[in-house]
Amino acid sequence: TRAGVEDSERKQAEIVTHYPESMSLELQPGCNLQCGHCATHGTDKAHATNNRLGAIKMSHLKSLATEVFPHLTLLHLVGRGEPLMVSDALWEVLVGEAQQNRVFLTVVTNGYYIERRITPDVLPLIDTLTVSIDGLSPAVFASNRGGASLETVLKGVQYFHQLRKNAC
Repeated sequence: TRAGVEDSERKQAEIVTHYPESMSLELQPGCNLQCGHCATHGTDKAHATNNRLGAIKMSHLKSLATEVFPHLTLLHLVGRGEPLMVSDALWEVLVGEAQQNRVFLTVVTNGYYIERRITPDVLPLIDTLTVSIDGLSPAVFASNRGGASLETVLKGVQYFHQLRKNAC
């Protein structure tokens, strides 16, 4: 894959014949928070609409994993929703496929599901964990994050930090 990418870049190809080295994937568009600044969850209507939309179909995830994951080095879990809020079954398939194909994960999260999803067996897959924190006082954070708890998010960040320290 790397050789194909380098060849396409060298040729400045408009159409490439190789698989990507990295991919961004929205697992589901729902979110547990309703932040006023969020384009997809900032209003009651947008929040309700996006939370009604379903997660990626298991069959689609498995197809992607079969065809594309063997060529990836990095999978970016991003999108309109909270990527760590997926069902246990979907998460287990994603993690299993990432482990089998040695694909690292980057995750952008609101921090509420870190302890549930980033377990010691998942930790070696994490390339980058980005936690959105919009305010350093509980009141400002709650105001910016639709009433969310800064304490809960910081607890998740501390858990992740300790998990990393324990792995060393």
